[in-house]
Amino acid sequence: MRAPIPFPGYVNLLKRRFEEAIDIFLAAQTANGPSAAISSALAAGYRALASRPWPTRCAAAYARCVATSGCSAPAIRRTIRCAFDPSF
Repeated sequence: MRAPIPFPGYVNLLKRRFEEAIDIFLAAQTANGPSAAISSALAAGYRALASRPWPTRCAAAYARCVATSGCSAPAIRRTIRCAFDPSF
């Protein structure tokens, strides 16, 4: 099956709005089924999202966690949430 890449998702990728682009691509995949084009678009969005630098406050929290040599699961979740949730 052939499924085009949704233009609004492509525009969001160009504007570095990766979360919004991924949401659009996932909706397209749900509606049309998986395709090579949508999978590639999702891969590009996730790759770009993962390569964003962490905010300084999040990197410091992670460094403190690692320095204690015993990060608990809640501490790791807080550190990850800090990196992806600007309101945290």
